[in-house]
Amino acid sequence: MTLGEIFQKALLNTALGMGTVFCMLIFISLVISCFRFIPKTGKTEAAKPAGTVAAASKPADSAGEDDIVPAIIAAILASKGISPDSVGDGPAPYIVRSIRRIG
Repeated sequence: MTLGEIFQKALLNTALGMGTVFCMLIFISLVISCFRFIPKTGKTEAAKPAGTVAAASKPADSAGEDDIVPAIIAAILASKGISPDSVGDGPAPYIVRSIRRIG
């Protein structure tokens, strides 16, 4: 075998290997792009008892969410030992007396 034939076989092996990898990458990207057409499976509302369907369809109370943020901030400040009065300009509206883990 001459040096030219060796390089020709090496080039052919390289091209076949890179071509195979490139084709598989295209195939994988096409499969991933088709995932948006697959319906999401999960628990449907028909599988739930009748009492929970009505409760799940009610919108969440946004007033409760507004109270959670300052409480979490006060809990973080208390756990780090920072005085709530040292943060911000005004007095702190929440004071954390104790912190306990729920759940």
